[in-house]
Amino acid sequence: MEKLPVYVGRKHANPSPEIKLSGIGIKVNHAIFKKDSNNNEIYLKPYDPDAREYIFINGKKLTSKEGIMLKHKDRIIFGTNSIFLFLKKFDSKEINDIDWEFAYYEMQKEIEENNRKQNEDNEKKKQEQFLLYKKSLEEKYSKEKNDIEQELKNKVNDYEAKLEELNKNNQQNKSNNKENLNDFNSKILLERIQIEKNKKKIEYQNRQKNDFLRKDNEENEVYMEKKEHKSKNLEHSLHNINKKINKLKSIIDEIGRNFHLEVFLSKNILDHIENKNSTTSILIRVNK
Repeated sequence: MEKLPVYVGRKHANPSPEIKLSGIGIKVNHAIFKKDSNNNEIYLKPYDPDAREYIFINGKKLTSKEGIMLKHKDRIIFGTNSIFLFLKKFDSKEINDIDWEFAYYEMQKEIEENNRKQNEDNEKKKQEQFLLYKKSLEEKYSKEKNDIEQELKNKVNDYEAKLEELNKNNQQNKSNNKENLNDFNSKILLERIQIEKNKKKIEYQNRQKNDFLRKDNEENEVYMEKKEHKSKNLEHSLHNINKKINKLKSIIDEIGRNFHLEVFLSKNILDHIENKNSTTSILIRVNK
């Protein structure tokens, strides 16, 4: 790159790019190679801020708006499959172990690791939300139980106080209060029956809560197993297709035909994995 800056983008970009690309993820004004005036090093910067999602250096996504200083033998991927090797000096012996498949696998490995961490974070958040919900349920049922027990205790104390007062009056006027005492005893019996009913109600609510929590845990485990299986199947299919596409590109180059092959998905990978009813097709586009 003797002449800098060097622009990367689509053919109709302004300024006109020296490196013209097309395909999934390629922005109109995608990136720029610039020389740093202080130390004479070459930097790769995103031209369009959104292009950072589709620029990978040695498998890692470019996150800085200011770009990154390039080192000898850095692997650069623009979009999904436009791969370049940055060399400060050329020596064919040094790059025998670096090819398209090596660089692409490096990027895929990084993406899978990021997806795994994201899934772990999502699962951790979901577990935290579940624990908070469980705690709120327990606090709610505990408060209701305490309120009911306190209310019943107050009523029993009230009736016992009234009973004691009637017993005192009964000593003075036994015959007149006999009927009232029988009625009061009947009320006490009914209150005790109601206390037992409320205790049974609390026990039933607790059983329902435990059944709900156990069912939610079981559904969560089944969902995670299905999601992991779906992710592995999609990963295996993509890997096999990329191998075949790479071989097909070599054949096209050998016969001198000007075709460009692109592999893309009909849906976002994460949508496919998260949605159990979703279907994702792997498509191949042929451009002349």
